Amino acid sequence: PVELAAPYNILIAGVGGTGLITIGAILAMAAHLDGIECSVLDNTGLARMGGAVTTHLRLAPSGRLLDAPRIDAAGADLLLGCDALVAAGPEVSSRIQKGRTRAVVNFHMAPTAAEALDPETPIDRDAVYAAIAEHITGDEGNFADTGGLALALLGDRIYANMLLTGFAFQKGHIPLSGASVEQAIGLNGTETENNLRAFAWGRRLAVDRQRVLERAGLAAGAGDNSLGDRITFRMEQLTHYRNRAYA
Repeated sequence: PVELAAPYNILIAGVGGTGLITIGAILAMAAHLDGIECSVLDNTGLARMGGAVTTHLRLAPSGRLLDAPRIDAAGADLLLGCDALVAAGPEVSSRIQKGRTRAVVNFHMAPTAAEALDPETPIDRDAVYAAIAEHITGDEGNFADTGGLALALLGDRIYANMLLTGFAFQKGHIPLSGASVEQAIGLNGTETENNLRAFAWGRRLAVDRQRVLERAGLAAGAGDNSLGDRITFRMEQLTHYRNRAYA
């Protein structure tokens, strides 16, 4: 069983409509199964679908220690950055602190309103990543293209957040038992098998990144030597997704 000596704060940040709130609910259920007190606060802003969303998940050995549902300034122990652009925003950066906050972040950034109006709008992605790294404890190994991995390994980017959760769990940043997280995924009852697979792929990514990237066809030099290689790889993915005639 997991033993928690003090409150532990997880800030989940991303875009509405990608299953982000579900991640908070699953982790909260896992905490309940582990006998750990928790509180969950979803901050959806003006738009739950396509807008910036944060979930404040607080865990504690006793409910008496959960004096407020919102994570205090510089109070996050873990940033689960499901979208890099949202993770670099003021709502998040005010709650993370170098020396305290660990982070795992999806490289992917959802298109902004400005990009939707003008696809040529420049976005300095390196500056976004640097802004996150400046405030967190850890190294660049905590960043991963979980969106691309979810698409390649499971056929849909919707599993990116669960894959990122498995990644964070295997790195030791989520103080819950793996059995309880998997049970909570089952109790959620939506796409259970694929969500369990996404969680497992995320765990493997944390310990054998190169092998996972190779399996997904995303490693340097994998499937990009020629146009024929790329076509073959994508044919295989589409055949697995539906059938060869569709591919």
